[in-house]
Amino acid sequence: MSEKSCDRSDFDSVLAQFLKEHSSRPVRHETIARSCLFSARKRSRHTARRLLVALVMLGALAGIVATSSLPYLIPGAALRPIDRRSAAVIDELSLTDPDPAFLVNATSSLTAAGYHVDYYPPSRATVSLFQVLPRLGYGLVIIRSHASSDAIVTSQPYSQSQYVWPQLTGSLSDEKISNGDDYFAITSDFVNNQMQGSFQEATIIVMGCQSVQGTPDFAAAFIHKGAGAFVGWDNMVSLQYTDESTAHLVKLIALGRPVENAVQTVGAQDPVYHSRLVLIDSSSLAFDQLKGTLDLLRQLVLAAVLFMLGPLVLGLILKRLWGL
Repeated sequence: MSEKSCDRSDFDSVLAQFLKEHSSRPVRHETIARSCLFSARKRSRHTARRLLVALVMLGALAGIVATSSLPYLIPGAALRPIDRRSAAVIDELSLTDPDPAFLVNATSSLTAAGYHVDYYPPSRATVSLFQVLPRLGYGLVIIRSHASSDAIVTSQPYSQSQYVWPQLTGSLSDEKISNGDDYFAITSDFVNNQMQGSFQEATIIVMGCQSVQGTPDFAAAFIHKGAGAFVGWDNMVSLQYTDESTAHLVKLIALGRPVENAVQTVGAQDPVYHSRLVLIDSSSLAFDQLKGTLDLLRQLVLAAVLFMLGPLVLGLILKRLWGL
């Protein structure tokens, strides 16, 4: 072989090796670029999924809150037109604690102002009366009974064999009162689901204990049934004090005072239990509902932010730890 041929062969080998090394680099760079682009798209898809989940959670919560608050503003149909100058006194409490002085004071104040007053003694303060109460057209309903935060006691003796479905669904409960006997008690579910008709802006006064304590479910249920105002106690109340305070309140209402002003004027606070007479209407309920909605949305937004940013922050922390 000639010297020129050896030189050309060596040159060809070097050139081939050079081309091989430099022609593979773009392929490697392109692979890395595609991998980075794929990872970026993958992270973008994960972020979009987290955002979508957060938006769905927010929408679901807003729908639940709107659905649950809407019924408070939609009363049902009524049977008898309301008579603003008519009142009902439902007196279950006389089963154990009669107070003739309260009845005289309250009914005389009302009749003197031109009201027609119907008195329902314990024998008539039954479950069936409460079922049709919204349809009777009273402008003022005074319920003198044992009560709690979600129970108004009737004078109907309890029986497992009566009103089976309302008992199973929580509309009726079994309450033992001070005489040691058990009686049916209506709950807020009873007001929502078992009462017929609408109260047509009537004022409801519940004289028993704790009717507006904590979450005002009872008040909300009565307003859902069309009541214009619900007045009750926010804690335990002594018998004598509730009778005296309610008689004073009824007198002011009979004289034409707006219910809110009458409640403020009475300014009742039980000296023993320190409970207060509280007025709840649709405006205060709507405000409470809005406040609760905003609190829930704030918590959900915080949860959504943590859901979206949590993995990123955790990844940065782990990366820094590994770097150390």
